[in-house]
Amino acid sequence: MKVYSVAVMALISVFAGTVQADNWYAGIGVGNARFENTGSKLQVSGATASYEVNDYSDTAYKLFTGYRFNPNFALEGSYAKLGYIRSSLVVTAPFAGSITSDSHGDGWGLDAVGILPLQDSFALFGKLGGFASTMETHLSTTGAVVLAAGVPADKKHSEFNWKWGAGLMYDISQTLVLRAEWEHYHQIGNTGCADCTGEGNINAYTLGLAMKF
Repeated sequence: MKVYSVAVMALISVFAGTVQADNWYAGIGVGNARFENTGSKLQVSGATASYEVNDYSDTAYKLFTGYRFNPNFALEGSYAKLGYIRSSLVVTAPFAGSITSDSHGDGWGLDAVGILPLQDSFALFGKLGGFASTMETHLSTTGAVVLAAGVPADKKHSEFNWKWGAGLMYDISQTLVLRAEWEHYHQIGNTGCADCTGEGNINAYTLGLAMKF
């Protein structure tokens, strides 16, 4: 976290001399978030036959604000809600029942944004930054399946994660900007312990509208 803070301050110092009076912007983006499970999956001790039912996609939205120091660089802060994730393991032998994990993630981000202006009011952009994330998970069971001793039903984990992304923006007018973007949130959550939430990468695809002021 200290290294990240120092890097941000260095960027601000480098571009402070190019500050304009009217380059603030703020907006909202709505789209879809997709979870990629990179950690441990649900397991039931003693099960010999089972199958998974997963829903790793949900609606995502973000609020963002930023300052464009010059035509090629901006610093942007955001709050992102990355949707709900459901994963179930249905046991069919030698007993019947299921265990379901419902998770949702959100957090605050700060990004350095590189911008490449194009013709006809279009511009490409790429971003790299950090994300202060929180993942919450609730476990529930049915039938003969019960939680193992020491495994809590409700879990929560907060941490710092890296994020990056890219997109295309279009100036509708002097004050309104349309943005289409992809963002990758790296290794949200945790794994390897009884009270872990589960872990994975989340890719968010959003369409947004920003206002310059």
